[in-house]
Amino acid sequence: TPVMLSGFGVRSQEAVRRLLSPHRMLFVPGGSASGAAPGSGVSGQAAPPLEPGSAFGVSLVRGDVELTAIGTVTYVDGDRFIGFGHPFLQKGTVDFFTGPAYIHQTVKSLNVPFKLGSMLEATGTLSEDRRAAVAGRVGSLPDAIDLSVEVEDLSSGRSRRLQAQVVRDDMLTVPLVAIASLEALDRGLDRIGPGTARIIYRITGRKLPGSGVFSRDNMYFSRLDISAGMLGDFLDTLQALAANRFQDVEVKSVELRVQVDQTQRSAAIVRARPLQKSARPGDRVGVEVELLPYRSEREVRVLTIRVPEDASPGTVTVTVRGGSSGSFSLSPELQSLLTGQEKPSPGEEQPSPAPGEEELPSSLEKLLEFLESREKSNQLVAEFYPSLTGASGSQGTTQQDPTGAGRTGRVPGEDSAHKGATSKAESELGDTGAVKSTLITPWVIEGSTSFDLEIKEAPGHPAPSEERSEPLGGKP
Repeated sequence: TPVMLSGFGVRSQEAVRRLLSPHRMLFVPGGSASGAAPGSGVSGQAAPPLEPGSAFGVSLVRGDVELTAIGTVTYVDGDRFIGFGHPFLQKGTVDFFTGPAYIHQTVKSLNVPFKLGSMLEATGTLSEDRRAAVAGRVGSLPDAIDLSVEVEDLSSGRSRRLQAQVVRDDMLTVPLVAIASLEALDRGLDRIGPGTARIIYRITGRKLPGSGVFSRDNMYFSRLDISAGMLGDFLDTLQALAANRFQDVEVKSVELRVQVDQTQRSAAIVRARPLQKSARPGDRVGVEVELLPYRSEREVRVLTIRVPEDASPGTVTVTVRGGSSGSFSLSPELQSLLTGQEKPSPGEEQPSPAPGEEELPSSLEKLLEFLESREKSNQLVAEFYPSLTGASGSQGTTQQDPTGAGRTGRVPGEDSAHKGATSKAESELGDTGAVKSTLITPWVIEGSTSFDLEIKEAPGHPAPSEERSEPLGGKP
């Protein structure tokens, strides 16, 4: 089947080829139908009707980028038709765009002759994709997803917007959104290389609980390829919502806004210390963290962590680190699709899930809570496990990269935290049993460190008898 690719750059075209390669497609450059002959259905004129022998198209993506297969109508019965005489993707019942096409040129070939064409306006829905033919109906359009990607390059001052409609399909929607988004980023930046990005996205669903909108503001930094790397959090969320096991949320629209700076904005954790060496249950403990921003002066941030009311006496180890990078990485399948890197073989060891991610959410509401509570790369995180008593000791070791030449980090960009500001989020006892507090910063946070904190006995609550010494004839 000849498939016309219009508006895609070199590497987004390669991604389309990787996505559809199992279906034996012939990929050819596709143009706009704006140069079509008068009466062809462009420039405000009505599109011609589908008739036996006429050309028609089947589109998976429509708009500033287009992915369209071109074929011939075989038979028409009222508003219904069949065509191609062979399958498109052979996916059975589908919901794709279809409409009349304009043929620009017939390419002769002893191997596979084909036609160069463009679909005119979408006038109907392809509903069946079977071995013998495809079939559809004219007059109603498919229930597609509106995609809008706005890219602002802060280094050059240039901004670009890409708008498209993507068909709804369990296997194709997220990869198609990924490819279209990558194309938008490549257009907007006009380069492939390092950078810091702020990403704001909104996913609207007709059956999403609450307001019907899931939104998130996150940051990312890459020393290699900012365009391909920054999409992990966004695509992971879209996949989780679209493929959730509870109910179809009927994703209606996806909006992605990206601000990219070519400079590196990251900060390594140098050290952390508590503002008090001991605390009682219910106390709030200030944690002073010294940071080394990339090629800048050291700065200090303070966050507050609260000791639970029922914490047992003893010594705990408090870890201070940057927000988890687990949710910012592309899945192996999408990584392979967008970059061409091979997926890990089933025998290769996969990274273990982060604490709390082993258990599946029990409802759609719980899934949304999990997605909303994920850490961000520009967060400082302080956490400890009150049920675990660590060995007494001095300041923990620091695992960091003060030179900025180590592992890939992530970046901030929401609210700049002022020097000495305390954490905005109250520390809580999470599902994993950890007490955690977070603080937004204007940098990607790299590295980690730890220290010991002594939890003393709460007033009026003596320690268990086997753990206390009672002087003869006196009070404990």
